[in-house]
Amino acid sequence: MPGADALTLRLPAEPATPSLVRRRVRGWLEVHQWPDDAVDDVILAVHEAVANVVDHAYAPGVDGQVVLTATLVPDGRERRVRIVVQDSGRWRSPPADPGYRGRGLQMVRSCMDVVDIRRGTDSRGGTDLVMLTPAVAAAPGRRVLTAGVRRSDPGLLGRVRRMRARARVVAGLAVRLLAAARRLRARRRRGSPPPAPQSSQHPAGLQAR
Repeated sequence: MPGADALTLRLPAEPATPSLVRRRVRGWLEVHQWPDDAVDDVILAVHEAVANVVDHAYAPGVDGQVVLTATLVPDGRERRVRIVVQDSGRWRSPPADPGYRGRGLQMVRSCMDVVDIRRGTDSRGGTDLVMLTPAVAAAPGRRVLTAGVRRSDPGLLGRVRRMRARARVVAGLAVRLLAAARRLRARRRRGSPPPAPQSSQHPAGLQAR
């Protein structure tokens, strides 16, 4: 259930999966009152970890699976989330120059306090990517702080919320650009031509993404 202390997702390793995982994890974090300014880093790390499985864990034509588990971890007066992304494919060491779209693990490490890559044995195979978020305040403390801001300066809370909303928009655009780059890369690997640009003379044919 969404409000539980742990979230488990088992999904096919296909291009649409990172987007679905982002939505599910964001909703779970919001239920647990995770600070808005910390949510986007978690979502970006999760997106990159899952997309890495989709792109690299399985050979072409193999129907693989990605499993994500997120667990709340109390840490004194603070709390963290421990996230594990698992696959049953094969590990491939990153090249010396990974290129623009080969830096997913670097982005994960920039967003997380702890990142541990656990490769399976020859018999089990697969890879576990274990992540631990930076610590944030416990939920009750965050509610008290918000109430104090509201009493001391009624306009400050609104400004903070607008700034956070803008930050979420920017992060969302970045994730969409990364996803578009992955799709283009996948088409090139399959030898499919890129989609033709839509004419500006037919705005009615455009679809929101």
